[in-house]
Amino acid sequence: MAIQTFQELLNSKQVNKSEIDEVDQYEKLQEEVQALIDTTTKEIIKEPIRYSEPIRPEQFNTNAYNLYRDKQEIFSCEVMIEGASLNNSHARLIIECSEWNLLFNGTIDRFGKCIIPIKKLPILSEGANGKIKLEIIAEDTVFIPWEEDFVVKNNKHVTVNVLEQERRPENSINVRVNI
Repeated sequence: MAIQTFQELLNSKQVNKSEIDEVDQYEKLQEEVQALIDTTTKEIIKEPIRYSEPIRPEQFNTNAYNLYRDKQEIFSCEVMIEGASLNNSHARLIIECSEWNLLFNGTIDRFGKCIIPIKKLPILSEGANGKIKLEIIAEDTVFIPWEEDFVVKNNKHVTVNVLEQERRPENSINVRVNI
């Protein structure tokens, strides 16, 4: 036999007053939460939808190293290594972001000039950002002497300004029937 109402439940069991108070408090809390949800939902629906200009990535970090999607560049720096030979040393540039991890190999000449060519990066989207690291390998020991944030940009930009729109006359067919 199923119990139909809360009153029947109370009548069928011995319930102490503290249990009844907890049920009442829970019901009141549920009502307050529902009322809050209803008023918040009404306020949100009344708010107009606002559209804004997209935020350009360079607005976030002006000190970030710039990488380009449409331009090759050369990363260069001077390296001083103590306790190891420059002839047995290699340089790599590591680009880490959420889309890709890229590695570019470079060279260190006998004077300590490090040159790493960076190819165009069309696989990265404009605005992508992450970490760029210089890795020096000197006699089987890896050093990371430089690390910085980067942002991907386009070197070339196109802007279109429509001055006037011409309207072409619509083609219409006139049909005459002589009877």
